[in-house]
Amino acid sequence: MKEKPSPVGNGLSRLFEMRTQIFSSILGDCVLVVDEPSSIETYLGEVFENLSDRYREIDQADDIALPPEELYLPVEELRRLIQSRQRIELRTLGRAAAELDQGLASKLKRLKFSLVRSRGPRQPTFLFPAAERAAEFEWQAQSTMRYHGRVADLAASVTRAAVDGRTTLFVLPSLGVAERVTQILAEYQVESTVVFDRRIV
Repeated sequence: MKEKPSPVGNGLSRLFEMRTQIFSSILGDCVLVVDEPSSIETYLGEVFENLSDRYREIDQADDIALPPEELYLPVEELRRLIQSRQRIELRTLGRAAAELDQGLASKLKRLKFSLVRSRGPRQPTFLFPAAERAAEFEWQAQSTMRYHGRVADLAASVTRAAVDGRTTLFVLPSLGVAERVTQILAEYQVESTVVFDRRIV
């Protein structure tokens, strides 16, 4: 008697086939803004490596498990989707430093492979290759002042900025927090206005 295919298995297969289309539909025509691509490369490399190691451990123990590529977008698909999108990459030290880091990372990977051959080399992702010839712009910036609860100092800084003709803009996580900050500043005779725009939520 021929065994009937499992409807659950068929449903999972269709879901795996649709994952790229689902990912594309979620992104739409958006522009990807990537903060520190090298850090994301390192993190995702470790994630894919840990997933592969964990699957091998489960498989060697004769337990049931799905390969990572059947649960997550493979690196090749993710790379293709990212490369097909317009994107802005924010790098603290610019592309030249990123190219140097990429070269050093490749050498370290080869060294690691030669020293710990049984573990296997980390799968390179190359989602944001630094060698791409996109336009590069320098944007000078400095770290913001951290007040750590020193509200009086914060109010004094806002007041000095107002005297110099500068406007201070606070970007806060919620409308409630913004209203509370406004109340606190009012206690120090600092006038402020809450502006809420649903288009940026």
